[in-house]
Amino acid sequence: MNETTPTQRLVVAVDFTPASEHAIVAALRLAQPVPHTALHIVHVLPVDPWIKTDGMERVSDAIDAATKRLRETILEVGARTTGHRWDQTVHFHVRLGDAVKAIHQVAIDVNADMIVVGTHGRKGLEKLLLGSVGTGLIAEAHLPVLVARPKELDGLPRTEKPVAATPGADLHAPRTDMSDVLHFGARTPHISGLV
Repeated sequence: MNETTPTQRLVVAVDFTPASEHAIVAALRLAQPVPHTALHIVHVLPVDPWIKTDGMERVSDAIDAATKRLRETILEVGARTTGHRWDQTVHFHVRLGDAVKAIHQVAIDVNADMIVVGTHGRKGLEKLLLGSVGTGLIAEAHLPVLVARPKELDGLPRTEKPVAATPGADLHAPRTDMSDVLHFGARTPHISGLV
């Protein structure tokens, strides 16, 4: 692993469900083209009554098991989704307590640029009763939150003419969106006119 100062820090919430796999895939796609990106993978264990009765030894075992499972999950999902090999700095965090607060706190502690979380796609009463970590992070986080979900565009109709006609234009002519190549960043200094 490279100990270079990260240029981008992404906190990725993982609960070992298919929804968190979408978050991992999105984070890997964001991290790959940006050199020195650090991924901070977070799993939150709920504070259950067994913690109070079984003591810290069992808590320590649960944290160790979750950390091992996080590493295995990241490697497995990464192997399925990326077509080539690259090195990626990954930090693993296992916390206890409320998922929204714990994930947000990790993001604060590591000075993250973004939180990436998956969504279970719950709707209606189920969402109201069970809540949503993604919704909670969107409401509470003091940094951008990307909610990753699977791409499901099959069967959705495309717009025939997505661009509105300009005044005086032929309403029946094909229209397209405008595109251009834009240059960002400082201009390179140059001296012109000197021989």
